[in-house]
Amino acid sequence: MPTPKVCAVDSIPIDISFPMHQGNSTSFIYLLIYRGGMGKKESESQGAYKDHVEQTIRSYDLNAEEYENRYRSVEEPFLDFLLKFARTANKGRILDIGAGTGNDSKLLKSRGFDVTCLELSEEMDKRCRAKGLKTINMDMREMHLPANSFDAVLAKESLLHLRKSEIPKVFEKIKMILKPGGHLGLIMREGDADHILKEDAYFPQRFYSRFRKHRLDRLLRQHFDVIYDRVFEHRNKFLFSYILKNKKF
Repeated sequence: MPTPKVCAVDSIPIDISFPMHQGNSTSFIYLLIYRGGMGKKESESQGAYKDHVEQTIRSYDLNAEEYENRYRSVEEPFLDFLLKFARTANKGRILDIGAGTGNDSKLLKSRGFDVTCLELSEEMDKRCRAKGLKTINMDMREMHLPANSFDAVLAKESLLHLRKSEIPKVFEKIKMILKPGGHLGLIMREGDADHILKEDAYFPQRFYSRFRKHRLDRLLRQHFDVIYDRVFEHRNKFLFSYILKNKKF
């Protein structure tokens, strides 16, 4: 039996490749083994990550290529929401928080916005830049950006990777960087979750928080005026979509 070639990535997944020879050519069979057993996706040991966000970002880094291949364009009903947001928001500078591979930002750029992607995953950040987008590689919890520097902010299914206790402070940061009367486009998921999603399709599993609508409404109205509010279903999940206006004080 040929000697396997072993490559470890931070000792999390172990990639073992067996050389297979046929004629004058050599190919490899790859096996992916996760700690705890071959082919078994188990949660990593406690303390493997500093916090839930680090684990989630690690997941996006490792799965960025698959993610981009799966989501090559903006899907409905998200497309309808983005187009409405583009029509409503003040044209100018827009910050896309948790921009992923940059599909939403690319669409907004085509609609006349000066888009900046804020993305903590380095692999996702690279894919945004490959699309010709400006990027900031930064944790949304640590946004140190000038006050009144953006006309609009988009946070489409990105804040849901934070703990519920962290989200109010992020709203305060968004309010600060938005110009008076600026707009926030927001999508969150319905539910009570505030934990690592064990049934996640990606590994390491990502962290999700979900809200009951009345609680999210109450939190949002502390900082913004609600000008659009719609609940929709997508892939057996209920999502809340909002277009909000920064309150003037």
